[in-house]
Amino acid sequence: MQENTRQSVQAVAASVEQSSMTGQAFDQIIDMVNNSSQKVNEIAAACEEEAAQAAEVMSSVESISASSEESAAASEETAATCQSLAHLAEELANSAAAFKTN
Repeated sequence: MQENTRQSVQAVAASVEQSSMTGQAFDQIIDMVNNSSQKVNEIAAACEEEAAQAAEVMSSVESISASSEESAAASEETAATCQSLAHLAEELANSAAAFKTN
């Protein structure tokens, strides 16, 4: 009988030890999950920041594109004005030639 009691006590002690080890394992798992969750949150925040910066870069590129288009249109207008001035200068030269005396 005493032997059975001793074995029961040992079995209970072993169960308590295993339960304690299981609790420690769960604590470690919880810590790992919390760390992983924190890393995921950091990655998500970095992705949001990167997306905001990409949107800002895109806006700047669009602004540069619009400025380039305006500059091209102004250049075309300047070229047309130069051609018109050249034509007017030629007409003026022809008109002035009519008043030349030999």
